[in-house]
Amino acid sequence: MPIRLGINSWAFAPRLGSDNLIEIVDTAAGLEIPGNKRVLEYLVFDPEGQSEDATNIRDIAGASGFVVTVCGFVPNYRKDGERPSFSLSDEPDEQRRALETGYRFIEIARRVSRSEEIGHVGGPFYRMHGDLCQLEPVHYSRLVEHLSKLAQRAAKEGVELDMEFLNRFELSGPNTTRQAIRLAKDVEAAMPARPDSPIVKIQFDTFHSYLAGEDVLDALKYAASDGCRYLGSVHLGDTTRLALGTGALKGIFGEVMKTVYDASKNGPEVPIVPELFCGGFRKNVAIWPWPGEEPIPDPYEQAKDSFALLGRHIKEYGEQGIHLV
Repeated sequence: MPIRLGINSWAFAPRLGSDNLIEIVDTAAGLEIPGNKRVLEYLVFDPEGQSEDATNIRDIAGASGFVVTVCGFVPNYRKDGERPSFSLSDEPDEQRRALETGYRFIEIARRVSRSEEIGHVGGPFYRMHGDLCQLEPVHYSRLVEHLSKLAQRAAKEGVELDMEFLNRFELSGPNTTRQAIRLAKDVEAAMPARPDSPIVKIQFDTFHSYLAGEDVLDALKYAASDGCRYLGSVHLGDTTRLALGTGALKGIFGEVMKTVYDASKNGPEVPIVPELFCGGFRKNVAIWPWPGEEPIPDPYEQAKDSFALLGRHIKEYGEQGIHLV
């Protein structure tokens, strides 16, 4: 089936007024995103506060032709820096708080999604260690148990969980595509009642795959195997974190889109979202510059350049009779 492209934004701070939401969505709609099916990925840093805006976001974004998904972000560290954090904790209160946070992500994903659409929660919506040591077996088992409980709630709500591996943040646990898919399969096996279609998948990110030392296309093809059974969504990012085609991944993005297109022909849609830092969204569209990195002079122009690059790839495949969008 045709691929679905989009843009991501964490511009939707809690309790924004409709005028501000309309302005932000209009700015996103002004980007020439190829295809008729467009995604607005809503980054959630405050699942309690941001839940109040969910229905408004769905309606305003929907009026501009966007389907909304969620990327839930939870900081992967503790202040003491020593003990396993949050969803790995052996403390009942922390385990409870971890589940409540995950449930809020799921609730937001359901509320921002149209009734006929499956909801998506991608990103690091779970916590692990904040140090460099590997997960002990007991902590891995605890993480599987935590995610399986989230998956049970997600299955009831019609929401898919797309776990992202973020080696940039030096997480122990899944740092590669194969490790993340192994975790998804272990969580699926731990669910008491396994649904026909996996609820727990991965969010593949070209930037983080490169950082992990993977052959990005090989890793993506592995993730997309078996009809994208365990590939839920894709983040496109180059190694410069600037416009696509400006770093070491130059030239691959057309094949990335085609790989997902080929693998998902008879399966579920896989949203593909470039991660871009765009000042036209009041500095509220990821990716943002990291300390020590050069500031981006005109990020909105770089967003336009990225979609123009994708458009050229799509046109080239179209001339070969392969209609990606």
